[in-house]
Amino acid sequence: MKIAWNLAIENSASSELTHMFFSLCAEFCSLIGQDVGSLSRQKTCLVMAAAACLQTARDKMDQQNKLALLEQVLQLVKTCRDIYHQISGSEAATNNSDRALVLLNLYEFEALAKLGRTAEIDLFAKQIVTDKISDVKTVETMAALAMEPPCQYKALSKKLLTVALEWHKMSAPIDVTRCSKVFHSLIQLCLGDGNCNDSEGRDEAWNYFNDALSIIQSAEHLDYPEMEILWLMTKAWNTGIYGYGTGKLDQTVKWCRLSMRLLNHLTSFKDNYQPKMQALFEEISAKMEDTDTLDVKKEP
Repeated sequence: MKIAWNLAIENSASSELTHMFFSLCAEFCSLIGQDVGSLSRQKTCLVMAAAACLQTARDKMDQQNKLALLEQVLQLVKTCRDIYHQISGSEAATNNSDRALVLLNLYEFEALAKLGRTAEIDLFAKQIVTDKISDVKTVETMAALAMEPPCQYKALSKKLLTVALEWHKMSAPIDVTRCSKVFHSLIQLCLGDGNCNDSEGRDEAWNYFNDALSIIQSAEHLDYPEMEILWLMTKAWNTGIYGYGTGKLDQTVKWCRLSMRLLNHLTSFKDNYQPKMQALFEEISAKMEDTDTLDVKKEP
Protein backbone atom coordinates (compact mmCIF):
# COMPACT_ATOMS: atom_id res chain seq x y z
CA MET A 1 0.00 0.00 0.00
CA LYS A 2 2.76 2.44 0.96
CA ILE A 3 4.70 1.61 -2.20
CA ALA A 4 1.63 2.28 -4.36
CA TRP A 5 1.04 5.58 -2.54
CA ASN A 6 4.66 6.67 -2.96
CA LEU A 7 4.64 5.71 -6.65
CA ALA A 8 1.48 7.76 -7.15
CA ILE A 9 3.16 10.78 -5.57
CA GLU A 10 6.39 10.28 -7.52
CA ASN A 11 4.47 10.05 -10.81
CA SER A 12 2.14 12.98 -10.14
CA ALA A 13 3.17 14.54 -13.46
CA SER A 14 1.34 11.71 -15.22
CA SER A 15 -2.36 11.63 -14.42
CA GLU A 16 -2.67 8.13 -15.89
CA LEU A 17 0.00 6.68 -13.61
CA THR A 18 -1.33 8.64 -10.64
CA HIS A 19 -4.79 7.22 -11.27
CA MET A 20 -3.44 3.69 -11.55
CA PHE A 21 -1.31 3.78 -8.39
CA PHE A 22 -3.94 5.48 -6.22
CA SER A 23 -6.49 2.92 -7.41
CA LEU A 24 -4.09 0.12 -6.43
CA CYS A 25 -3.50 1.81 -3.10
CA ALA A 26 -7.26 1.90 -2.47
CA GLU A 27 -7.52 -1.81 -3.29
CA PHE A 28 -4.74 -2.66 -0.83
CA CYS A 29 -6.46 -0.53 1.83
CA SER A 30 -9.67 -2.49 1.36
CA LEU A 31 -7.79 -5.71 2.19
CA ILE A 32 -6.49 -4.40 5.50
CA GLY A 33 -9.83 -4.16 7.27
CA GLN A 34 -13.00 -2.15 7.75
CA ASP A 35 -11.99 -0.05 10.75
CA VAL A 36 -12.31 3.73 10.52
CA GLY A 37 -8.60 4.23 9.93
CA SER A 38 -8.51 1.83 6.98
CA LEU A 39 -11.71 3.26 5.54
CA SER A 40 -10.34 6.80 5.81
CA ARG A 41 -7.16 5.83 3.98
CA GLN A 42 -9.19 4.05 1.31
CA LYS A 43 -11.42 7.10 0.94
CA THR A 44 -8.41 9.38 0.49
CA CYS A 45 -6.93 7.10 -2.16
CA LEU A 46 -10.22 6.97 -4.05
CA VAL A 47 -10.61 10.76 -3.99
CA MET A 48 -7.09 11.11 -5.41
CA ALA A 49 -7.75 8.37 -7.97
CA ALA A 50 -10.98 10.06 -9.09
CA ALA A 51 -9.19 13.40 -9.48
CA ALA A 52 -6.40 11.82 -11.54
CA CYS A 53 -8.88 9.85 -13.64
CA LEU A 54 -10.84 13.02 -14.37
CA GLN A 55 -7.68 14.84 -15.39
CA THR A 56 -6.78 11.97 -17.70
CA ALA A 57 -10.23 12.20 -19.28
CA ARG A 58 -9.75 15.94 -19.83
CA ASP A 59 -6.44 15.30 -21.59
CA LYS A 60 -7.65 12.48 -23.84
CA MET A 61 -8.33 13.40 -27.44
CA ASP A 62 -9.95 10.09 -28.34
CA GLN A 63 -13.65 10.41 -27.56
CA GLN A 64 -14.22 6.73 -26.78
CA ASN A 65 -11.39 6.64 -24.23
CA LYS A 66 -12.55 9.93 -22.77
CA LEU A 67 -16.08 8.63 -22.19
CA ALA A 68 -14.77 5.39 -20.67
CA LEU A 69 -12.62 7.36 -18.23
CA LEU A 70 -15.54 9.59 -17.27
CA GLU A 71 -17.54 6.46 -16.47
CA GLN A 72 -14.65 5.31 -14.28
CA VAL A 73 -14.77 8.64 -12.46
CA LEU A 74 -18.43 8.07 -11.64
CA GLN A 75 -17.68 4.58 -10.35
CA LEU A 76 -14.81 5.83 -8.19
CA VAL A 77 -17.02 8.59 -6.82
CA LYS A 78 -19.78 6.10 -6.00
CA THR A 79 -17.39 3.76 -4.19
CA CYS A 80 -15.81 6.64 -2.31
CA ARG A 81 -19.16 8.09 -1.33
CA ASP A 82 -20.25 4.71 0.07
CA ILE A 83 -17.12 4.65 2.21
CA TYR A 84 -17.73 8.25 3.25
CA HIS A 85 -21.17 7.31 4.55
CA GLN A 86 -19.67 4.36 6.44
CA ILE A 87 -17.22 6.71 8.14
CA SER A 88 -19.85 9.37 8.80
CA GLY A 89 -21.98 6.76 10.51
CA SER A 90 -19.26 6.16 13.08
CA GLU A 91 -18.21 8.30 16.02
CA ALA A 92 -14.76 8.71 14.50
CA ALA A 93 -15.95 10.73 11.50
CA THR A 94 -13.96 13.93 11.05
CA ASN A 95 -14.49 17.30 9.43
CA ASN A 96 -12.11 16.32 6.63
CA SER A 97 -14.85 14.06 5.30
CA ASP A 98 -16.92 17.09 4.42
CA ARG A 99 -14.23 18.51 2.15
CA ALA A 100 -13.87 15.13 0.48
CA LEU A 101 -17.59 15.06 -0.24
CA VAL A 102 -17.43 18.53 -1.81
CA LEU A 103 -14.69 17.32 -4.15
CA LEU A 104 -16.64 14.19 -4.99
CA ASN A 105 -19.67 16.30 -5.84
CA LEU A 106 -17.61 18.44 -8.21
CA TYR A 107 -16.02 15.40 -9.85
CA GLU A 108 -19.40 13.76 -10.35
CA PHE A 109 -20.93 16.96 -11.70
CA GLU A 110 -18.16 17.44 -14.26
CA ALA A 111 -18.26 13.80 -15.36
CA LEU A 112 -22.04 13.87 -15.82
CA ALA A 113 -21.82 17.14 -17.74
CA LYS A 114 -19.16 15.87 -20.12
CA LEU A 115 -21.06 12.62 -20.62
CA GLY A 116 -24.05 14.70 -21.70
CA ARG A 117 -26.47 13.28 -19.15
CA THR A 118 -28.82 16.24 -19.04
CA ALA A 119 -31.56 14.81 -16.82
CA GLU A 120 -29.08 13.43 -14.29
CA ILE A 121 -27.05 16.61 -14.06
CA ASP A 122 -30.16 18.75 -13.55
CA LEU A 123 -31.31 16.51 -10.71
CA PHE A 124 -27.82 16.34 -9.22
CA ALA A 125 -27.42 20.13 -9.28
CA LYS A 126 -30.78 20.56 -7.57
CA GLN A 127 -29.69 18.19 -4.80
CA ILE A 128 -26.32 19.89 -4.39
CA VAL A 129 -27.69 23.39 -3.81
CA THR A 130 -29.87 22.11 -0.98
CA ASP A 131 -27.11 19.97 0.57
CA LYS A 132 -25.89 21.05 3.98
CA ILE A 133 -22.21 21.01 3.00
CA SER A 134 -22.51 22.86 -0.30
CA ASP A 135 -21.25 26.42 -0.25
CA VAL A 136 -21.32 29.35 -2.62
CA LYS A 137 -17.85 28.60 -4.00
CA THR A 138 -18.92 25.06 -4.90
CA VAL A 139 -22.01 26.36 -6.69
CA GLU A 140 -19.94 28.93 -8.60
CA THR A 141 -17.51 26.20 -9.66
CA MET A 142 -20.37 24.03 -10.86
CA ALA A 143 -21.75 26.94 -12.88
CA ALA A 144 -18.39 27.32 -14.61
CA LEU A 145 -18.14 23.57 -15.24
CA ALA A 146 -21.63 23.57 -16.76
CA MET A 147 -20.38 25.88 -19.52
CA GLU A 148 -17.29 23.86 -20.44
CA PRO A 149 -17.37 22.17 -23.86
CA PRO A 150 -18.54 19.95 -25.36
CA CYS A 151 -21.88 20.15 -23.53
CA GLN A 152 -22.67 23.70 -22.49
CA TYR A 153 -25.64 23.89 -20.13
CA LYS A 154 -26.39 27.59 -20.32
CA ALA A 155 -29.74 27.46 -18.51
CA LEU A 156 -28.30 25.33 -15.71
CA SER A 157 -25.29 27.61 -15.36
CA LYS A 158 -27.59 30.62 -15.00
CA LYS A 159 -29.67 28.83 -12.37
CA LEU A 160 -26.57 27.98 -10.35
CA LEU A 161 -25.19 31.51 -10.64
CA THR A 162 -28.55 32.91 -9.54
CA VAL A 163 -28.39 30.69 -6.44
CA ALA A 164 -24.82 31.86 -5.79
CA LEU A 165 -25.89 35.48 -6.16
CA GLU A 166 -28.72 35.06 -3.68
CA TRP A 167 -26.37 33.42 -1.19
CA HIS A 168 -23.88 36.26 -1.59
CA LYS A 169 -26.60 38.85 -0.99
CA MET A 170 -27.74 37.05 2.16
CA SER A 171 -24.25 37.03 3.66
CA ALA A 172 -23.14 39.73 6.04
CA PRO A 173 -21.08 41.49 4.98
CA ILE A 174 -21.44 40.87 1.25
CA ASP A 175 -18.27 39.76 -0.50
CA VAL A 176 -18.56 42.48 -3.14
CA THR A 177 -15.65 41.26 -5.25
CA ARG A 178 -17.02 37.75 -5.63
CA CYS A 179 -20.53 39.10 -6.05
CA SER A 180 -19.32 41.31 -8.92
CA LYS A 181 -17.87 38.27 -10.68
CA VAL A 182 -21.21 36.47 -10.45
CA PHE A 183 -22.95 39.49 -12.00
CA HIS A 184 -20.30 39.48 -14.72
CA SER A 185 -20.90 35.80 -15.52
CA LEU A 186 -24.69 36.10 -15.47
CA ILE A 187 -24.74 39.12 -17.76
CA GLN A 188 -22.27 37.51 -20.13
CA LEU A 189 -24.51 34.44 -20.36
CA CYS A 190 -27.54 36.64 -21.06
CA LEU A 191 -25.97 38.96 -23.62
CA GLY A 192 -23.06 37.06 -25.11
CA ASP A 193 -20.94 39.40 -27.21
CA GLY A 194 -23.52 42.18 -26.94
CA ASN A 195 -25.10 41.68 -30.36
CA CYS A 196 -28.11 40.17 -28.68
CA ASN A 197 -31.38 39.75 -30.56
CA ASP A 198 -32.86 37.79 -27.68
CA SER A 199 -35.27 40.15 -25.94
CA GLU A 200 -35.67 37.75 -23.02
CA GLY A 201 -31.90 37.64 -22.55
CA ARG A 202 -31.73 41.44 -22.63
CA ASP A 203 -34.51 41.70 -20.06
CA GLU A 204 -32.71 39.27 -17.77
CA ALA A 205 -29.47 41.17 -18.18
CA TRP A 206 -31.25 44.47 -17.50
CA ASN A 207 -32.40 43.18 -14.13
CA TYR A 208 -28.88 42.01 -13.23
CA PHE A 209 -27.41 45.34 -14.31
CA ASN A 210 -29.79 47.24 -12.06
CA ASP A 211 -29.19 44.82 -9.21
CA ALA A 212 -25.45 45.39 -9.55
CA LEU A 213 -25.97 49.15 -9.79
CA SER A 214 -27.94 49.17 -6.56
CA ILE A 215 -25.00 47.50 -4.81
CA ILE A 216 -22.52 49.89 -6.43
CA GLN A 217 -24.59 52.88 -5.29
CA SER A 218 -24.78 51.60 -1.72
CA ALA A 219 -22.51 53.65 0.53
CA GLU A 220 -21.34 50.52 2.33
CA HIS A 221 -20.07 48.89 -0.87
CA LEU A 222 -17.53 51.41 -2.09
CA ASP A 223 -15.12 48.54 -2.71
CA TYR A 224 -16.96 47.29 -5.81
CA PRO A 225 -14.06 46.60 -8.24
CA GLU A 226 -13.65 49.48 -10.67
CA MET A 227 -12.67 47.14 -13.50
CA GLU A 228 -15.99 45.35 -13.06
CA ILE A 229 -17.85 48.68 -13.12
CA LEU A 230 -15.95 49.53 -16.30
CA TRP A 231 -16.94 46.17 -17.80
CA LEU A 232 -20.60 46.73 -16.89
CA MET A 233 -20.50 50.23 -18.37
CA THR A 234 -18.93 49.01 -21.61
CA LYS A 235 -21.32 46.06 -21.89
CA ALA A 236 -24.37 48.26 -21.41
CA TRP A 237 -23.03 50.81 -23.89
CA ASN A 238 -22.32 48.19 -26.55
CA THR A 239 -25.80 46.75 -26.11
CA GLY A 240 -27.23 50.21 -26.66
CA ILE A 241 -25.07 50.88 -29.70
CA TYR A 242 -26.14 47.56 -31.19
CA GLY A 243 -29.74 48.76 -30.87
CA TYR A 244 -28.74 52.02 -32.55
CA GLY A 245 -27.31 50.11 -35.50
CA THR A 246 -30.53 48.15 -35.91
CA GLY A 247 -32.75 51.23 -35.68
CA LYS A 248 -34.07 50.53 -32.18
CA LEU A 249 -33.56 53.99 -30.75
CA ASP A 250 -35.65 53.43 -27.62
CA GLN A 251 -33.47 50.43 -26.73
CA THR A 252 -30.37 52.49 -27.49
CA VAL A 253 -31.32 55.34 -25.17
CA LYS A 254 -32.33 52.94 -22.40
CA TRP A 255 -29.03 51.04 -22.39
CA CYS A 256 -26.79 54.03 -23.04
CA ARG A 257 -28.44 55.92 -20.19
CA LEU A 258 -27.69 52.96 -17.92
CA SER A 259 -24.10 53.03 -19.12
CA MET A 260 -23.86 56.74 -18.30
CA ARG A 261 -25.09 56.03 -14.77
CA LEU A 262 -22.34 53.45 -14.37
CA LEU A 263 -19.82 55.91 -15.77
CA ASN A 264 -20.51 58.20 -12.82
CA HIS A 265 -19.18 55.54 -10.46
CA LEU A 266 -15.79 55.27 -12.15
CA THR A 267 -12.84 57.04 -10.61
CA SER A 268 -9.53 56.64 -12.42
CA PHE A 269 -11.13 55.76 -15.79
CA LYS A 270 -13.94 58.30 -15.83
CA ASP A 271 -12.09 61.09 -17.65
CA ASN A 272 -11.02 58.69 -20.39
CA TYR A 273 -14.58 57.81 -21.35
CA GLN A 274 -16.84 60.67 -20.34
CA PRO A 275 -16.24 63.19 -23.19
CA LYS A 276 -16.84 60.77 -26.06
CA MET A 277 -19.71 58.97 -24.37
CA GLN A 278 -21.41 62.22 -23.42
CA ALA A 279 -21.13 63.59 -26.95
CA LEU A 280 -22.47 60.43 -28.56
CA PHE A 281 -25.27 60.11 -26.03
CA GLU A 282 -26.38 63.68 -26.75
CA GLU A 283 -26.34 62.88 -30.47
CA ILE A 284 -28.46 59.76 -29.92
CA SER A 285 -30.88 61.63 -27.65
CA ALA A 286 -31.25 64.40 -30.24
CA LYS A 287 -31.99 61.87 -32.96
CA MET A 288 -34.55 60.24 -30.69
CA GLU A 289 -36.26 63.62 -30.17
CA ASP A 290 -36.27 64.30 -33.92
CA THR A 291 -37.88 60.92 -34.53
CA ASP A 292 -40.55 61.62 -31.92
CA THR A 293 -41.25 65.02 -33.53
CA LEU A 294 -41.68 63.44 -36.95
CA ASP A 295 -44.04 60.84 -35.51
CA VAL A 296 -46.17 63.58 -33.96
CA LYS A 297 -46.35 65.49 -37.26
CA LYS A 298 -47.49 62.35 -39.08
CA GLU A 299 -50.47 61.90 -36.79
CA PRO A 300 -53.79 62.96 -38.42
